[in-house]
Amino acid sequence: MGRTTAGLREGHIPEVQVWSTRRVRPTRDPCITCGDALDMAPEAMEVFSVEGVRLLFHPECHDMWIALRERANRTS
Repeated sequence: MGRTTAGLREGHIPEVQVWSTRRVRPTRDPCITCGDALDMAPEAMEVFSVEGVRLLFHPECHDMWIALRERANRTS
């Protein structure tokens, strides 16, 4: 979780307007937040933005991403 939080705070994740989110089968792609391969997890999260950006997450990294986005929205 430390790498996920650091990556988000350093702006490595694009700020996107989420269009859809779904659970998918793991792939060999890396998680957008922690960088670890998704194929070690039983499932992955796929997020598509309005702009057409596709983001892949471990479920726990996705939860952290959502929590940090919500916190940022409350403080702005």
